[in-house]
Amino acid sequence: VLMIRDKLKERGHLPWIDYAEIKAGDDWRMKITKGIRESKDFLAFISEYSTRVPGVCLDEISIGLGSKSCRIQTIILEKGVSIPNSISRVQWLDMSDWFEIYEAGEAIWNKWFDEKMTALYEIIENNKYEEFSGEILKLEKILNPYSSELRLKLIFREEMVGRQWIIRKVDEWLRLSDTSKTFFLVGAPGTGKSVLAAYLSHYLHNCIATFFFEWNNSDTYNFKMFLKSLAFQIACSESDYRERILDERYLVDVNTMSSDDLLNYLLLIPLNGLIDGQREQKVVIIDAIDEVGEDKSNHFFFLLKRLIDRMPSWIRFIITSRPEVN
Repeated sequence: VLMIRDKLKERGHLPWIDYAEIKAGDDWRMKITKGIRESKDFLAFISEYSTRVPGVCLDEISIGLGSKSCRIQTIILEKGVSIPNSISRVQWLDMSDWFEIYEAGEAIWNKWFDEKMTALYEIIENNKYEEFSGEILKLEKILNPYSSELRLKLIFREEMVGRQWIIRKVDEWLRLSDTSKTFFLVGAPGTGKSVLAAYLSHYLHNCIATFFFEWNNSDTYNFKMFLKSLAFQIACSESDYRERILDERYLVDVNTMSSDDLLNYLLLIPLNGLIDGQREQKVVIIDAIDEVGEDKSNHFFFLLKRLIDRMPSWIRFIITSRPEVN
């Protein structure tokens, strides 16, 4: 991280690192928030330690998500580490093999490091906000999923207050492997369901997908768009699933399929075909299903129930809704 900082300085950038800029006696939370919000780019270095819960790094990323102008880029420093679902759609710069390369000698290291820095320069100096090339970008172009990025930015500007009893209930539910596959949370308008969903999507380390329904956004209650968005996010997290659906023969017809065929072809068949092997429980969060609308809800909920019932046992669902009978 310090070597990257030094290279950015040589390039004429002004990198800000919290511990380097915060002096004794400063209000460190205020300083970190100010530092992030006044920056154009946010480089999130992902390791097991940096994504621990509770941990300051996840808090810092949530501040970046809620910033109007800060662009988050992800740099992986350890193999197999989980990226918070809130930023999983951003193609990462993979530097997880840095230590092995460093140990291989100066010549090999310098060549590798210069190539990585060139990729990083291209991203942070490009006002069009293009992403690192790679599997995630390729998958995004094929599936064209709905992005909740704007919705998350707006939600993360609000702070979640209280609700710890719900967090404890979710933790208890996740620990009981033989309980229901679905955690259903009902609350009246304005009780903070969406803020809670965003919080869980970011801080719940095994969350692999989040979808926010919005009554005034027809893209969100298009079931095919919903399925493609779920598939995209799960593929960002689960490498074996990503490898399977990235096969060009596999994805060739996804945009012309019916909802029923897409449900089977894109999600149920490939996910149930993965090796289970005591796989860690994963969570999909679906917010505000009441906003699908009465005219569409029966068919949508029938397909949604079919999805939940037939997903592999290691995938579970947290769903929020207003208390509406239909």
